[in-house]
Order: sequence, then structure tokens, then C-alpha cells
Amino acid sequence: MQIYILNRESKKYEISKLEWESCKIYFDNSCAYCGLNMEEHKKFFNQDLHKEYVDHEGLNDISNCVPSC
Repeated sequence: MQIYILNRESKKYEISKLEWESCKIYFDNSCAYCGLNMEEHKKFFNQDLHKEYVDHEGLNDISNCVPSC
């Protein structure tokens, strides 16, 4: 399990700022999992939505990324 966590943390997204903004718009500026919108997320967690891999063994690009809490 520790190897999995280390590999996950060392991965870097290859996503442009424009791709990330488009991704958040596609998900209605909300978490892809719980639906909490960006404003509520900032209010409750004091941070913006972050990039989350859909498949942790998958690609480092926009095709494998969603906004998440």
C-alpha cells in the first residue's frame, strides 16, 4: 500500500490552466463525486477544488482528471 501512495503523490498532472478551468466548468464548478460547488467548498474547507485522478494508474492528462473535494 505504501508504494501505491508514494507513486500517487509523485505523479504530476500534465494539464494546462485552460484545460483545468474547462474541466471545472464541465462539472459545473462542483466536486465530481459529491456535487459540492466551489463556493460551498471554499466556505466549508477553506480551499479550492483540487485535481483528482479517476484511475490512479492512468494517464496524467485531462482525460483522467476530475475536480474533487
